Amino acid sequence: MLNEELFDILGNRTRRQILRLLSGRPCFMTELSSELDVGQKAVNEHITALQRAGIIEMRIERQLRGRPRKYIQLSHSFSIESALEPSMLPSILGVAEPQKVHDAFSELFRQAESARAKRDLEELRCIAERSLSELRGLEMAEDAVKKRLARIHEASARMVSSFDLSEPEKRVLRELILSGGNESGIARHADGGKAVSALARRGLVAFDKSRGVWRIVP
Repeated sequence: MLNEELFDILGNRTRRQILRLLSGRPCFMTELSSELDVGQKAVNEHITALQRAGIIEMRIERQLRGRPRKYIQLSHSFSIESALEPSMLPSILGVAEPQKVHDAFSELFRQAESARAKRDLEELRCIAERSLSELRGLEMAEDAVKKRLARIHEASARMVSSFDLSEPEKRVLRELILSGGNESGIARHADGGKAVSALARRGLVAFDKSRGVWRIVP
């Protein structure tokens, strides 16, 4: 599997939580739904995506009485090969020093391959433990960034609402702030082009050609 595909699959937090639960033991669908407080339909969609990628698999155990039990477990055949490019990491992980993160992940991959070659289960368990710890750290960083963005959203909304602008101009200005000046903030609105032109004429925004972003003029 390509790294881009893997990161796309694991970019969803619920899927990462499912894998963390399954790293401890196989689970029923109802167990995952209960532990994550997520509806079974949504969990089933995530399970389908993970199963299609070969990351998890189903295990059916027949009972002496009653219906067979269907467990979900991590796939024994799944492995990850590292082909990460440092330039990929800022967008994937939102980090300021991608080379350090790349080196850390590459080292974990190298250790895992070495342990697998030696068939050292305890070493593999330790690497999995460290990997999960790294993942928890990234999720904490993600939460912190989301909270910061929420505060920026509230502050910018209050400030922009006090400006003598039309509603389309206010919407586009807020979007430009929240998107970091990316033009995607304009494309979301049918009248975005006209609004940003009006803002530029007012001297409130200017396009930075060297960086390819709209910046707010002080």
